[in-house]
Amino acid sequence: MSLSDHYKDETADELYNAAQCGYFSAMPDGTIVKINDTLLSWLGYERNMLVSRVQWRDLLTKGGQIYYETHYAPLLRMYGVVKEINFEFLTSAGTTLPILVNTLLVYDDAGVPVLSRSLVLDITERKQYERELLLAKNRAEELTVQLQEANRQMNEILSIAVHDLKNPLHTLRMAHQMLTAENANSASTEYRLLLLKRNIESIDTMSNLITRLLQVNALEHQSIQVNLQMCDVGELMTALLRAYQLQAVKKNLSLHLSLGETGDKTGNELFGDKDCCWSIDEEIVVQIADNLLSNAIKYSPKGKNITIRLYPKDTILRLEVHDEGPGISNEDIKKLFGKFSRLSAQPTGGENSTGLGLSIVKKLADAIGAKVWCESELGRGATFIVELPRGNM
Repeated sequence: MSLSDHYKDETADELYNAAQCGYFSAMPDGTIVKINDTLLSWLGYERNMLVSRVQWRDLLTKGGQIYYETHYAPLLRMYGVVKEINFEFLTSAGTTLPILVNTLLVYDDAGVPVLSRSLVLDITERKQYERELLLAKNRAEELTVQLQEANRQMNEILSIAVHDLKNPLHTLRMAHQMLTAENANSASTEYRLLLLKRNIESIDTMSNLITRLLQVNALEHQSIQVNLQMCDVGELMTALLRAYQLQAVKKNLSLHLSLGETGDKTGNELFGDKDCCWSIDEEIVVQIADNLLSNAIKYSPKGKNITIRLYPKDTILRLEVHDEGPGISNEDIKKLFGKFSRLSAQPTGGENSTGLGLSIVKKLADAIGAKVWCESELGRGATFIVELPRGNM
């Protein structure tokens, strides 16, 4: 038999049942009266389980049944045809089958609908593709937001750098002009030293800003390596206070180290025979304390006290930095650890503030599993608290 003869022998029923789409016919009330093999195989039912027994809307999910009553059926009655209505069938195995339904009403001579004929398309792969597209779209939107935020932060960094470098550069320029002016030789040694001192302060200001910006960039783009070791935290804090002594003297500030909640216990009483020893990352903890102490000095009025307090509490080492400055408002506390945060309080000695120090503290604390927060009342100073977990070496 030739190929053309084979095609001639195909019956309408064979074409109907073996089609690559589903077909079914239903009475006006939705009762299935005919259904092809393809749709039966998708649903997992035998023909005698559905024909003349089931209204096809009962094969839909609950949401689909509601949509059938509120949209599909009214549109079909109104126009006599509906196209590409999205439903989900429930198969005999309890799974869902996403489909598109196209339905045409058949009328008798009096114009009364007697039958509906529906073509069903399996859109499982299409749905999967749509989900993948949606995920890709959402991811692209997230990346766009991230890029916009990165661009905003970069512009902010540049703005801060330009603003905060402008004054010290101007000071350097003016001092250089004065030192190289024609009448510079007549200036006193004391005056020359003052100009040089201002130059050094300007260089320190610029160096500090650059260091902060580089540090933030490193924390943003590199993973922080944690190196745990037994350290005498009391000695670390003593060394830190000593390093800041000159800055404190300039503002007539008194720096203190206190052990215990009330400060009346010795290291041995608190930590046993290992004076103030704790398993920590020394570099990270010193950076955290350095930023907090620097801030306390920067925002404290002259003649006040700043205290670093240390005491263990179960498996936590509590590090507190307390100052007697103006305090921090509740509104400022909410944005305290944000990058580039500009608070209402201002440095008391004309120091620069990049708004980066506390965001660095938060990132470093997160890296070692520490908690950090601030307790403060306006006019009564502020206490920054860091709870350091005992590291497992």
